[in-house]
Amino acid sequence: MVPGCVYSDYDAMSSTSHLGATACTDCAPGQFNVNAETAACSDCVRGEYQDTAGQTDCIACPLGSLTSRDQVPNTRAAFGATDCDVCAAGTYAASAADSATTCDACAAGKYSDPTEPACVYSSDVAHLSTCAALTTQATCAGNADCTYIFAGSACRDCLAGRYNTDSHDQSVCHFCPAGSFSSFSAGADSCTPCPAGESSGDPTTACSACGAGSQVVTRSCVPSAGSPTLAQLDICAAIVVSGATESDRQASCIDPNSGGDASCTYSEAPTNGNTGGNVCQACVAGQVSTVSTTPCADCVAGQYSTEGTTTCINCEVARYQPSAGVGARSRRCRRRGGTVPVPSWGSIMISGIRRVAFVCPALGR
Repeated sequence: MVPGCVYSDYDAMSSTSHLGATACTDCAPGQFNVNAETAACSDCVRGEYQDTAGQTDCIACPLGSLTSRDQVPNTRAAFGATDCDVCAAGTYAASAADSATTCDACAAGKYSDPTEPACVYSSDVAHLSTCAALTTQATCAGNADCTYIFAGSACRDCLAGRYNTDSHDQSVCHFCPAGSFSSFSAGADSCTPCPAGESSGDPTTACSACGAGSQVVTRSCVPSAGSPTLAQLDICAAIVVSGATESDRQASCIDPNSGGDASCTYSEAPTNGNTGGNVCQACVAGQVSTVSTTPCADCVAGQYSTEGTTTCINCEVARYQPSAGVGARSRRCRRRGGTVPVPSWGSIMISGIRRVAFVCPALGR
């Protein structure tokens, strides 16, 4: 007899006797036999497996995995597993003892994805791509900035600009909404709104103040349908809005060839002055803003402004502007003789004196 197998034939007069046996039968996968005199194979216990027949022992599941039969609730017996399953996305098993029993859910601000590279950054997001490029345990361990983890054996911090709460799917971190941010530290479980007058930009990792002559605007791709799921919100939030015009930006949200998605649409609105946004937008001609915490305001009639300025300018002599919020200076009054008006600075309706000069066509003369 050799270990790993049992007698296939034995004396029919006694179930404990092996007299007359003619052959050994290999223990099946999921079983083992270490004693050559034993007439039965034993199942591999919880947390162990054996994928080959005729073996003398079982193999411990790797960190971050458990036997597939462990997924059956309230099971305590030996299992006879033939393989181990990596902990599902959003869960982990940090030690061999944990692997033998259950995979635990990731905490808020963290996630796990068994399909991602096993070499990860230790503490600095700047090393993210460097570590991901190290594909073996040996090369990963050789870089002090990186840490090697077995798939499913640890949860990872959400990157800057993302978050996860314990009420969400822990297999992925969600993008911070436009006008908010999260920094890279220990993983964020929420995003912080930008203060009034500040913009978070893209990616949403920090806020910075917008200058005078501008206003804070929220530009984003959002689901076109109501009551979207978190997955739908993430799809649209991940799209980088681009384009000089609103129609261009709409195209960037919906066109798959530009990285968009047909389920999204473009949204743009100035903030109300109480919160921040994700874009600093220069005031258009005809509007001004002295501080970025307030939206751009129209110049009154008789005044004008150029783009991105803080002060409205009175119309010059012989020029007029009857409408509010107009950028370019008004056209010159037409020349004619007779009694004509000569405007004062900043005039809306113009009164004049008798002299040959220019007349404003708005007077109807």
